[in-house]
Amino acid sequence: MLLDGYKFDLRIYVALTSIVPLRIYIYEEGLVRLATVKYSQALQNNKHNQYTHLTNYSLNKHNAAFQNNLDAQQDDQGSKQSLSAFRRKLKQMGYDDQLIFSKIEDIIIKTIVSIEHIVNNATDMFVPYKNGNCFELFGFDILIDRDLQPWLLEVNLTPALSCDSPLD
Repeated sequence: MLLDGYKFDLRIYVALTSIVPLRIYIYEEGLVRLATVKYSQALQNNKHNQYTHLTNYSLNKHNAAFQNNLDAQQDDQGSKQSLSAFRRKLKQMGYDDQLIFSKIEDIIIKTIVSIEHIVNNATDMFVPYKNGNCFELFGFDILIDRDLQPWLLEVNLTPALSCDSPLD
């Protein structure tokens, strides 16, 4: 899927506060990170133009075409936008944003369940007091394809929370 002609991904923030019982919080707001060169079929095989294919903020912010968001109230502008703005765009295009985000929630839950035994063992080994004072923050990077199917790109453990723009 393209957004205004650009490849993009979603950064979803997730807090895991308990394994037993499983307690996951998915932050309702997040980021849409856009590539800084529009995608076209002509560029499809040009693997050397990283600004067309990659959505990493840490990479794209160095491109002259990067558009910094200077006003958080204008959350649908720039090379980094809000999830709220993205959901509004989905609705304007006639897509069911609830369905797409329920699929994303399913990906998040299944991913965390898949590491449950590892986290549980580590907690048993390294956390002497079991009074619920531990948590972990994850940054889930999600790609949505042209069929509106979300795909997990990667999970960032303790993602960077720098505030380079008002939108952050």
